[in-house]
Amino acid sequence: MKHRLLEFLEYKGLGKTQFEKACGLSNGYINSMKHYIGPKKLDQILNTFPELNRVWLESGVGSMIKGDGSNMINISNSGNMSNSGNMHFSEVGQLKKENEQLKNENEALKAENGQLKSQIAQLTDIISKLASK
Repeated sequence: MKHRLLEFLEYKGLGKTQFEKACGLSNGYINSMKHYIGPKKLDQILNTFPELNRVWLESGVGSMIKGDGSNMINISNSGNMSNSGNMHFSEVGQLKKENEQLKNENEALKAENGQLKSQIAQLTDIISKLASK
């Protein structure tokens, strides 16, 4: 991700310090980043540079700049798509984000379900002991 961010800076003709200041990032943020940009920082960058394609920045897929026509993919054999069958990468990115949130929510519900089963087993045991008295 870092190398794509640097590619975008070159495209915009910005130095690292200019970019960091424009986005409200700390001095040296780019030099210190590894391979990942946290969600808050990513939002700061994308709010400052709305033309930057999030999917491209995160994955390298599609175009660096939104709306140049090359950031389209064709989805076929899907009953959930519009008649055109085309979906922008930004929409795919949003769907991926929603999917990840749903996966996380599902895992939390599974954990809660396990806790509730344990509580039911404990209560059933207590009821059995009380009934035998």
